[in-house]
Amino acid sequence: MIAFAPPVFAIAASVAGGVANLVLWAGVSVVGQKNVILAFVALMVALFLTPLLLFFGKLKEAKHEGLLEYGVLSGRQLAQFEQKWLDPHLAVDADVLGAVDFRTVNASNATVSRTHGMRLLPFHREEVLVLGLAALLPFLPVAALEVHWKEILKELLKLVS
Repeated sequence: MIAFAPPVFAIAASVAGGVANLVLWAGVSVVGQKNVILAFVALMVALFLTPLLLFFGKLKEAKHEGLLEYGVLSGRQLAQFEQKWLDPHLAVDADVLGAVDFRTVNASNATVSRTHGMRLLPFHREEVLVLGLAALLPFLPVAALEVHWKEILKELLKLVS
């Protein structure tokens, strides 16, 4: 997902150059173009993320099947484990926790846990923000044509604090 940031930045730089041209030569206000710029940023994010949504159905199906199959397997394995190791008359020695059965149950539980944690979308929110930032960043110098850097820095500091 981060690999999409350079092409998004390049396309945004081209569009930002066009907006800068309008600001410098046609007298268009950058603030007046705020909605156009935000729509462009949303379009860039959607353009690069929408194809990944095609995997949603398959990921949902795989997660559902995995939960069913691994759940059944885990249930059988735990039942066998309980029969073998949880007999109250069984003498327990010091090496019991190193037995293959314990490691197998632990590995099976880890697999079931990973299946539960499986994401249905092939991207994170942070990656969406990175793409949005890559699309918005080239417009900062354009904004500087109309707004002084001191004002921009003051606004950024207000956002950070």
